[in-house]
Amino acid sequence: MKKKFELFRLSLVMREQRDFILDGPDGDLNREEYLNKVFSTQYAIGHRGNEFHFVPYVKVSGQTRFLAGRIGRPFSDLEFTPPDDGFTEELHQGWKALAIIIDPSHHKDGQKLAVEVNRDVGQALPVISALIDEINRRDDAIYTINVFPISDVQSFWDFSEQNQGNITRLAFEFTAPNMFGGRDSIRDELRKFRDQEKASVVSIELKNSDGLNSNTKRVKESVGYIEEGGGDIMAKTKDGKRYSSKSKVKITQIVFEDDSSDTMAKCLKDAASILGMG
Repeated sequence: MKKKFELFRLSLVMREQRDFILDGPDGDLNREEYLNKVFSTQYAIGHRGNEFHFVPYVKVSGQTRFLAGRIGRPFSDLEFTPPDDGFTEELHQGWKALAIIIDPSHHKDGQKLAVEVNRDVGQALPVISALIDEINRRDDAIYTINVFPISDVQSFWDFSEQNQGNITRLAFEFTAPNMFGGRDSIRDELRKFRDQEKASVVSIELKNSDGLNSNTKRVKESVGYIEEGGGDIMAKTKDGKRYSSKSKVKITQIVFEDDSSDTMAKCLKDAASILGMG
């Protein structure tokens, strides 16, 4: 059995308006503690007129630092009885679900999330975004969580090279930094937007009908930041070609033996590989 996973980065920014949020006895939870809390809670989610549920996986205490769960939706399918029973119609109802694996820990490649590719449930980014929106709506949400794909940005540089001088629009959406290391002009400016204007997401759009220069230090720093899961890129050329980093999400895969044992336990055992960390 082979499972594929798309990779995403979680970014948490402390909420400023917290009138109805109660601190714990020891003050606010840090980001790792908060992720452990919210991904250990069950949620009902409305998404595009459909009903979804997130159910956390109950792991053995101390088993691993990683978290896991499933997001699923109900389905119904018309089936038929065997020929000896006359191919009578029967409505089969059940649930389809995909797995998610989370590393909540605070390190350079942490706060990372892997979503199983399962089109019967839905596209990974909209489904996980709906879950994050539900978490952020809660009255006790002390952080705003943003989720962005971890993209294969080499695809952007290929697009840039193939359309050199013909790119008329570049749009960047950044999440405000909360844990990525390093210093450069993009990170420094995003920190200022976060600290001074209290922004959790910053959007920048560049346009020139005669063509933009995409081979600059500023663009390279922006793409490097987005490569870590810090946002997304969109581009458009004079002749209408389009690029979106959201469609270039990094994918990992893992192979299990086909047996009846718990696949979530297997996912947790191989969580580092699934998350692209080893």
